[in-house]
Amino acid sequence: MALVRGIDVSRYQTVTSWRSVKNAGYGFALIKATERDNYLSPTFRGYSRDARSAGLLAGSYHFARPARSTAAAQARWYVRQLRAAGFRSGTDLPPVLDIEDAGGRSRSALTQWCLAFCREVDQLLGLASQWSRCGIYCNRDFYRNRLDGPRVHDGRWWWLAYWPERQEQPRDEDELPAGAAIWQWTDRGRVPGVRENTDLNVTRAADVRSLAPAFFGEDDMPTFRHYGLGQDFPIPPVNAEGVPSPRALNFHVEWADPAPTAHGVGGSSYVRKSSDGWTSHELSGVRIEGMKPGDQYQLQLVIVDPGGEEILWSAVLHEARATAGDEHASVVRTLRSRVGQRVRWRFIYFGHQTSVKVARAEWVIKEY
Repeated sequence: MALVRGIDVSRYQTVTSWRSVKNAGYGFALIKATERDNYLSPTFRGYSRDARSAGLLAGSYHFARPARSTAAAQARWYVRQLRAAGFRSGTDLPPVLDIEDAGGRSRSALTQWCLAFCREVDQLLGLASQWSRCGIYCNRDFYRNRLDGPRVHDGRWWWLAYWPERQEQPRDEDELPAGAAIWQWTDRGRVPGVRENTDLNVTRAADVRSLAPAFFGEDDMPTFRHYGLGQDFPIPPVNAEGVPSPRALNFHVEWADPAPTAHGVGGSSYVRKSSDGWTSHELSGVRIEGMKPGDQYQLQLVIVDPGGEEILWSAVLHEARATAGDEHASVVRTLRSRVGQRVRWRFIYFGHQTSVKVARAEWVIKEY
C-alpha cells in the first residue's frame, strides 16, 4: 500500500530549496515551532510559508520543557505562534507535543502535564476529533516508562521516533510500527534541498488524508451512502420458550455518492473506512407485513465488534405494537463513529406469526 514520505526540521537544518524537497518525492514537513513558554524557532515562520508554497503539507511541533513552566502556559505560547504563522486545521498537519524531557517529573505527574498541554491546545484551537487533536511525539521507551503512554495516546495520534539499525526506506504500510500514525525512522536522511542530515518520516496515505483532509480537497460536506432491501426479508417468531430471534436486516441494493466502498459482506452492515467522525443513520420507509394487531416489535441500531459478532453497543430506536394491516416506521440516529466499527439495523419480533416480513426499507447514511 502507498506510503507518504516526509521530513522534520528545526533551525539546525538549512533548507535551501523546498521545491527540491517536493521534487524528491516528499509530501510533508514537520517544523519546530516553539519551546518553553517564550522561545520561537527563528526558522519556523519562514520554513512553514515556503514549504506550503512548494506544495508540501506543513506541520509543526512544540518541544516540551515541563520543568520550566506550566503546561497551560506552554500550550498558549505554542498556539499563539501557530496562529501567527497562519495555521489552519485540516489544511495543515495538527499540532504536536514533542516530549523528550521529563523535567524531573514522576511518570504520573508527567502524564498529567502532557494531557493538560494537549487539552489546552485542543480547546484553544477548537480541535475535536482524534485525527485533528494535538498529537504526541516520543520514542517507545518514553512512551512505556516515562509516560503512561496509552493514556496520553487515547483519542490522539502518535508520531513515533524509532530508528532501527540499517533500516532501509520503508515501502509498505505493513512496515509501520503498530499504533503509529507517523513513523520517524531515521535521523540520518540526505534530502535534496536540505544541507545537513535530517530526520525522515513515513505515514500511510489514508492516515495523512485523515490528519489533513482539507489539504487534499476534502471538505466538510457529508458523504452519502444509500442501501435498500432487494427482496422481502422474513422475520422469525418467538421460539417455544417465547424468546425472540433478532435479525440483522440484509440490504442487498446499493446506491451511493460516491460509488459504495464501505458496505459490509452481504449488505448487512456498514463499516466506516476513512477518519473517525459522526455518522447519521436513517432507516426510512420501513414496511412490515404479516403481524396481527397487538404484536410487539422493535428496531435496534447496534455496533458490532469488527473482528466478530460481539455487540459493543445497542439502542432500541423504535418500539411499537401492530394495529392492523401493514406497519410503517422511520427512525434516525446520529452516532460518533470510529474507523472499522460495524453498524447494523436489527428487527426483533415478539409475536407468534410465521409469515412476518420486512417488505421495504432504505438505509440512508451520512458520514461527517
